[in-house]
Amino acid sequence: DGWITKNAYNKNSRLGYGAKHKDVVDLLINQFDAHIMRPSFETSPEGGFSIGNSFYRTYSINNSYFSMERSRWYQGAKKRIPIDLELTPTTCLYWYLGDGCASNTRINLSTQGFEWSDVNNILLPGLMALGFTSAKAYPDKGKPRIYLSSYDSPRWLMYIGDSPVESLRYRWQLDAVTYQALPLANGRLRRFFSEAEKVDICTLS
Repeated sequence: DGWITKNAYNKNSRLGYGAKHKDVVDLLINQFDAHIMRPSFETSPEGGFSIGNSFYRTYSINNSYFSMERSRWYQGAKKRIPIDLELTPTTCLYWYLGDGCASNTRINLSTQGFEWSDVNNILLPGLMALGFTSAKAYPDKGKPRIYLSSYDSPRWLMYIGDSPVESLRYRWQLDAVTYQALPLANGRLRRFFSEAEKVDICTLS
């Protein structure tokens, strides 16, 4: 998961990112210029340095770009979804790497950290505009979690592309029967999604 924090000793904010697998954190680091992100380091899930279950983190330098992004993604201390968020293949890939799960033939996407209004008014319409018309949010301990149907789940994987990390490749292994449920247009869908415009994460100077 990622977060953007203010720094008491610097006017600018910084990006933090943590994951269970080192290759996921390193993937994000490599999207930025070399001096932007600190090398990944092992820590505990709670942020301390006593290693229990493996967990890896990275932090960026303080930069005005992250201050700008913090104003888009936070209202006070609460995370909010920017109304102009674009669900590009790259955005959806990182969403799936950080908060996705595959269960047999269906994919679900964790959104429990956001308000129901943001999920219903921004994320669900965005997914439906991409053709994932089965996307629905259901309560998980009162918080929203998005589910895709067994039809839309393999189409989601086509949209985001192959797994870029070995540690999470299992999330791309849906039940083979799921793919048989796709229409003969399967090949056309693959070509469409492979040609979709991908927006790279911004590099900073």
